Amino acid sequence: MDEITELGMSFNIMIGKIRQMLESKVKEQENLKKAELKALQAQINPHFLYNTLDTIVWMAQANKTEQVIDIVQALSNFFRIALSKGKDWITIDQEIEHVRSYLTIQKLRYHDILDYTIEVDEDIRSGTILKLTLQPLVENALYHGIKNKRGPGTITVRAQKAGDGGEAADGEVRLEISDDGVGFTPYKLGRIKASLENETEDYSFSENGFGLANVHQRIQLYYGKQYGLAVQSRYQEGTRVTVTIPLLVSADPLVLEEQAI
Repeated sequence: MDEITELGMSFNIMIGKIRQMLESKVKEQENLKKAELKALQAQINPHFLYNTLDTIVWMAQANKTEQVIDIVQALSNFFRIALSKGKDWITIDQEIEHVRSYLTIQKLRYHDILDYTIEVDEDIRSGTILKLTLQPLVENALYHGIKNKRGPGTITVRAQKAGDGGEAADGEVRLEISDDGVGFTPYKLGRIKASLENETEDYSFSENGFGLANVHQRIQLYYGKQYGLAVQSRYQEGTRVTVTIPLLVSADPLVLEEQAI
């Protein structure tokens, strides 16, 4: 084989690798767009909106003026953050506020069965997070855990910088959504974990059909395969979903894209 032939073969191999990389990147971008569209569609859920408006109507009819003001403000804030002028990245503080707005609405709707607490480390509030990461997990906790429980239940939201002797490393954020609801049976928990590991059927889903695997997929597409969700649950005791992401601080979306992947 002469030198020109070898050079031609090497060139063809290089072209093939470049083509594979381009095809992989195109596929990744398509998956990102699909995941983002599904996340946004889940937020603009007509059932959630109709139920909230019905609640506002009966509160107004009952002359519960202060509660009407609270729920209208929470609903407005919920959609304002969900849309965020088309931005994919918001601060952790805004993401927590989005969850708080959602829980405020649901607390007014399910006041007899729902309580909640939110705990956030102050030094991570300005960090940046992929929008619509936490609310679907909180919704799962409500509809899979609390509503199926006999009696009242509590949802706890925690956000803290990881690396204090835990599993996650410095420079990472750990977000936890836990509830003391009914929990998952071993069979269902196994199906959920399989959907996270193998990208199979999204077995766990909220009222609007946006499940844990969807959130997991978005996190891994944006941040990398080393990040995502971990689910722990005991039947009749409760469930904890832990999200691990890197701590990013830039407000520039192009810089965030480079930092995330």
